[in-house]
Amino acid sequence: MGSVADLTGQETLRARLGMWMRNEVWLNSFRMTPDLMRSYVELINRYRPDHIIGYVESVMELARFIERNELAVHSPKTVATAAGSLEPHVRELIQGVFRAEVFDQYGSREVSGMATECERHEGMHVPLQSVLVEVLRRDGTPAEPGETGRIVVTSLVNYAMPLIRYEIGDLGCLG
Repeated sequence: MGSVADLTGQETLRARLGMWMRNEVWLNSFRMTPDLMRSYVELINRYRPDHIIGYVESVMELARFIERNELAVHSPKTVATAAGSLEPHVRELIQGVFRAEVFDQYGSREVSGMATECERHEGMHVPLQSVLVEVLRRDGTPAEPGETGRIVVTSLVNYAMPLIRYEIGDLGCLG
């Protein structure tokens, strides 16, 4: 889940430097008024980003706004969504408005990126070098591939606060 605290406008010098070095611009998706969304479209058109990353619901709302108001918007190479379920009709809307391939991602505040789509769009891939993802039945035994169960994660890169077999609160299945 995202946090409005990430967008205070009073980021540390280190955070601002990091965003500058990565050529990132962060937009507040917690307050998406028509005026702000219009300014976001203007910003996208001015900066012409290669990639847009955002919450599914926020990108969907921006795409609806662009479509409803018949605005011209820069077409990035890709749009990546996270923090929600990317339903097929939402993917279609985003792809149509931005004229870009859409990739879904799965993560959390605690463990960050846990899975992402590739260009085949046939499910997600788990980055095995950074996280172990397990799917468990109610009795705690491993679910079979394709069987829905509780998602449990172990971060392999968080040495400051190890999360071992952390029950994230989501349901899913492994392919």
